[in-house]
Amino acid sequence: MSKQQSLSAFFSSNKRKRLNSPVTTPTEQPESSPTLVITPDEIQIVTTLEINDDLLRKKSNHHENETLTGNNVQALAKKDISLFINKDCIPTGEIYAALIDPWKPSIQYKFPQVNKNQKMRSVCQHSWLTTYPWLSYSSILQGVLCRYCILFQRKSSPNDPAKNALGQLVVKPLTSLNKANEYFRSHEKTDYHLFSKEQAELFINNYTDTSKSIDHILDSEYQQQEASNRKILSSIIKCILFIGKQNLAFRGHDDDGIDHKSTGLGNFKELILFRVESGDTILDDHLKTCSKNAMYMSPKIQNELISICADIIRAQIVSNIIEKKSFFSVLVDATSDVAGVEQMSLSIRYLCNDDDRIVITEDFIGFIPITDSSAKGQSELIISFLQSAGLDLAYLRGQGYDGCAVMSGHIGGVQKLILDIAPKALYVHCASHSLDLAICDACDDRNIQLLFGTVKTVIKFISASPKRQSLLKNAVKATQSDTKRKKLAKLVEHRWVEKHTSILVFKQLFSSVVVFLEYMVETADLETSANSRAYLKSIRDLDFVICLFVVSRVFGILKPYTEMLQSKTCDLIQCYDNIQEVALHLADLKYNDDKINELVNDLKSFSEDNDIKLEISRTNKYRTVIDYLKCIYGNFIDTTLRLLEQRFSKHQQIAVNIVNLLPSTVVDKKLNDVIDVFKFY
Repeated sequence: MSKQQSLSAFFSSNKRKRLNSPVTTPTEQPESSPTLVITPDEIQIVTTLEINDDLLRKKSNHHENETLTGNNVQALAKKDISLFINKDCIPTGEIYAALIDPWKPSIQYKFPQVNKNQKMRSVCQHSWLTTYPWLSYSSILQGVLCRYCILFQRKSSPNDPAKNALGQLVVKPLTSLNKANEYFRSHEKTDYHLFSKEQAELFINNYTDTSKSIDHILDSEYQQQEASNRKILSSIIKCILFIGKQNLAFRGHDDDGIDHKSTGLGNFKELILFRVESGDTILDDHLKTCSKNAMYMSPKIQNELISICADIIRAQIVSNIIEKKSFFSVLVDATSDVAGVEQMSLSIRYLCNDDDRIVITEDFIGFIPITDSSAKGQSELIISFLQSAGLDLAYLRGQGYDGCAVMSGHIGGVQKLILDIAPKALYVHCASHSLDLAICDACDDRNIQLLFGTVKTVIKFISASPKRQSLLKNAVKATQSDTKRKKLAKLVEHRWVEKHTSILVFKQLFSSVVVFLEYMVETADLETSANSRAYLKSIRDLDFVICLFVVSRVFGILKPYTEMLQSKTCDLIQCYDNIQEVALHLADLKYNDDKINELVNDLKSFSEDNDIKLEISRTNKYRTVIDYLKCIYGNFIDTTLRLLEQRFSKHQQIAVNIVNLLPSTVVDKKLNDVIDVFKFY
């Protein structure tokens, strides 16, 4: 195969055969002069190749009164109708421009001439372009063409009135000028021209009116489908938000599809069906028409939607801090979920404007699975989570964790590693947890531990049987009809607020418990009767009763303060004030003789009502019951006061520093006393 020639080789006049009607420039050339000639076979090649500037300038030498510069050469190359011959993929913008704004020679334009019967005639006349608006002149091919038939070409059929195959005016220009107007009128009547004209008019109409275009129709249908899907997801998300708000489980035993007859669908899908029955036509239509793999209700989709809801809620919370550049603290505690995965529960505490009031707000923002339980690993998890949420650590002012060495260590603990990054993020051990630890250490006395063990065992014994619970309620009605409490409170090992409640309620219903156990001793089976007798003896023991009185008296004071320290609005100064009040109350219980005498009288009255003998055993080192009571009472209070001072010393230091910043306090201070606090804050 010979090497393909360059484009200019197709226009070499001395090597190409002449057409029947040779084309010459307007300037008369000698017969021996070379004439620019294009063979029919070369038309296709010209129209499919890129026209270069040199070629166009060569072809335009015959144009009088019009000079083609570099710019309008490019414009001519883009607008010449011959460039669209047999071209399949044409951009819609170029088609529209060719139809509406084709290149049209000016009235001064001199068309090339051909030799017809020894006479030179122009290949085109301006009147043709006006009479036949579909006609266009090609400067490249030097002839006239039908724009409609070129741009919307259809093959000729035997039924065409003109009996013409696609040729002149469509794939090649008209070169024969005999009866040109008759030829044009005949062309107008052909099927393929009428078809092309109709297609051109439809194209222009659709191009200018976007509502009728296929793209617009498809886009409109897409938007309608998108809006419908949004409504479906909206109904599904409402169900998810409801279940989350009510803290209900999502899934049941049978989570494969939605079967109206199934009894194990779970709350989520049952709520979906409930919405359908209540008139949610969107969900109803969706369930009737969707395929099984496009219901948007699988566990995977549920989890994805839950995560998206969590991200939106978290973003709203964080935006309040970011927009107002508010300071915040981070609160972290570790726990394990039902699947045994250890994770952090992370909350933030910040200032929020509420009706022109600054309110301390505390919000939970997420769980973080713990992959590395070391101090470095946990600190990196916390920092990464805060930064990914969009929080700036420059505004971090506090850290609140438990007191284990990994979290609270002052050398390599989590609080120290975060403090190195955010120097003003002071670590404060959770105040309520500190109080719980102080009480826990104070209750380390063996007699008090036996008290908790006995109370827990008796409560478990009664709670194990609905019949026993009913009998206890009857005993409460018979002995203490004025009380609102009808049953014992469960003693939770690691929740001291619940433990306070359990001890206080047990003391309150003590006489009813005694009546219940006495009844069980007389009427129950042998095993239950024996257990009841043992429990009855244990709770009537002097050591148990004295410890019950001492602990319930102290817990009665501590319980409201424990609850206050857990409130979201409790600040550090209020915390310090609360602990000071607790210490004063406990000291008053120990050193106020009236309080001690009141306790002794209550013990005597309580013992008489419940048939308890206040007698000291011979092995007891105390001579009287009163001495024994005062000893246990005093030791318990002393231990509690000492531990409170130890646990809350840092709280006190930070609170004092903050108080020194207040205008009412700082005026009475020397500069050297507050200069360090001023520099820090």
